[in-house]
Amino acid sequence: MPGILKMDITHQLEEAVTNSGIKTGSLHATCIGSTGSLTSIEFEPGVVADLAKAINELAPPGRDYEHERAWAEGVRKHRPSRRRFSQPTGSMILAN
Repeated sequence: MPGILKMDITHQLEEAVTNSGIKTGSLHATCIGSTGSLTSIEFEPGVVADLAKAINELAPPGRDYEHERAWAEGVRKHRPSRRRFSQPTGSMILAN
């Protein structure tokens, strides 16, 4: 669906915890960016499709948004490459 990047990051998170050697604790994940989000949801095709549909109904692609206008009116010169926005980013801190 346009405008939506869906990723199941469960495996990457499990791997990071396993590799850390930490046996007890909490994992906190975050999504960096003004238009990004991170949610917990069963990664089942029907549920994922329903979520994407709801997001596109709430914020339809192609609509005029103030955030996009701000980028077009002067912030654009500081915008990282488009590739950065299509790649997952973030960091993880694990402590014992």
